[in-house]
Amino acid sequence: MNIIPVVKTIVGAAASLSSGYVVGHAVKAVTPENLKLAGKITTVVGGFLIATVAGDLTAKYVEDQVDQFDAGLRIGKKIAMDRFEGSTGDAQSDDEVAPED
Repeated sequence: MNIIPVVKTIVGAAASLSSGYVVGHAVKAVTPENLKLAGKITTVVGGFLIATVAGDLTAKYVEDQVDQFDAGLRIGKKIAMDRFEGSTGDAQSDDEVAPED
């Protein structure tokens, strides 16, 4: 079973929600109290859009990192399988492995 898509979904959602939450609080912290209705509406809409973009970019970044980690594991597994393929159970030393051209 390949759990990478599940991990990407969970980690991506957590990263997106977390960064959106932080951006939302940053917008609230710098918003003046005495705004008129138009200022309040534009601040809320703008803050929402910035939080959404930040969350989306963060999720994509984290999902790419998971993909790179998975690729590294696959490469390591292939190297290990190629190296020990056909062995009798004894690990080969570096001296016994013929270099590949």
